Order: sequence, then C-alpha cells, then structure tokens
Amino acid sequence: MRGELPSLVTAQQIQQELGTTKAAAYSIMGQLDKVRFPGTRRVYVRRDDVLRLIERSTTR
Repeated sequence: MRGELPSLVTAQQIQQELGTTKAAAYSIMGQLDKVRFPGTRRVYVRRDDVLRLIERSTTR
C-alpha cells in the first residue's frame, strides 16, 4: 500500500504564500525540521509542519 508523499515548501514559497518578509520565512524554517536531498543545495520543510507552527503560534 502506498502512502501519499508529503508536500514540501521552500523559504521563497513560504514568503510568497504567507506574504511575509524573507527574514520571517527563514525564521519559520529555522523552527522546523529540514529536508535536504543528497547532491542538492535547496532546503525544504514539510507544508504540514508549517501549518502546525502557524496553529501553535496563533493567540487570541
């Protein structure tokens, strides 16, 4: 049985989708586990992890 692959995002995607600054996007990524594939320089985080961080960081 195959599972669905996780959706990965870069700092640039976080910045564009959330409308944050570059510094904020990198700060968000700094709080999450990174995904780096051998032989590449690009760094990703899991979209689900970003969503959970947003939920944890939201106050009323």
